[in-house]
Amino acid sequence: MRPTHNTDRSELKGASCPKLLVTIDTEPDDEWACKPTLTTENVRELPRLQEIFDRHGVRPTYFVSYAVARDLEATEILAAIRSEGKCEIGSHLHPWNTPPYFKISGEARQSHAYLYRYPEEVQRGKFETLHGQLAKAFGFEPRSHRAGRYGLDGYGVRLLKEFGYSVDSSVPPMINWCHGQAADEAGPDFRRAPLGSYELSDDDPSTPGHGGVIEVPVSVGYTRAMPRCMVNWLKVQRPENLAVRALGKLCGIRKRWFRPFPHVPLEEARLAGQWLLNRGTGFLNMMFHSSELIPNTQYSKTEAEVDAFLGVIEKMIIVAGSLGCRNGATLAEFGQEHKRTRYGMALHQVDQ
Repeated sequence: MRPTHNTDRSELKGASCPKLLVTIDTEPDDEWACKPTLTTENVRELPRLQEIFDRHGVRPTYFVSYAVARDLEATEILAAIRSEGKCEIGSHLHPWNTPPYFKISGEARQSHAYLYRYPEEVQRGKFETLHGQLAKAFGFEPRSHRAGRYGLDGYGVRLLKEFGYSVDSSVPPMINWCHGQAADEAGPDFRRAPLGSYELSDDDPSTPGHGGVIEVPVSVGYTRAMPRCMVNWLKVQRPENLAVRALGKLCGIRKRWFRPFPHVPLEEARLAGQWLLNRGTGFLNMMFHSSELIPNTQYSKTEAEVDAFLGVIEKMIIVAGSLGCRNGATLAEFGQEHKRTRYGMALHQVDQ
């Protein structure tokens, strides 16, 4: 393993114990279906979800979008959970429906454009709108953030610093959102991003730097151990690559997010989590969307499928525990511990 500064230093409940972090994009119902009006019925299901977390001592981070922050009933539900010390509330910027509105010249996918497709003054205005609405709705300024569609670039990092954010979770390592998109719609490419937590640079969120904002990546791993050279080769390949597909079929080497996917075998998620922890990340960051909590969406068609999804969430928490993870840390707490250990104690090593 090689020493690096982009590592996890969490010691919230023990110097060597990895942590389970749960981060939830809290957003309108089935927003990707491009409905004419936005609804937030899924937020009414959060107390049911929170019961699962409470059973296991999990304190999630809810990344709240502008549409949810404007809904009084939704914010009251979230504020009630937070008032009991059971969660953190962060920001989740959906630039396509957060003011100021702006039509991007030549952008084919206006409905869900990445933030960095807008002029910088518009980007800043959207950031300011969401940040202000969250402060108004909850009575405090958030310190954690996730970009809509993971659309973070260098200017976005600088905006995070300007508005006082201390931690971000917009990077899914080894994922490339450019595949299959036109050049003027291309998403971010995080194939070379570190697996463990690190301090963001002001220029490229995939590159560690000294910008002051801690990145805690979404957990993405492989289901089999392999030499580093092979991992580095896989990182830059397209999923449809015939050799990649053959490795999956013949050798069981698959890239998997550590997140609740009912159609993905739980064992594969466990193996991906184990792979990450074996490489020294020191945490598993499990994300999903609040809109997965209701039926009649692209995620779940029936109540039975929603029930199954909730069951998988609980099983994933148990799996993380079986891998040695402890619960109870929010994202901002984890980021703060990273900073304390980064500047005050000897560093661990992360095999990236």
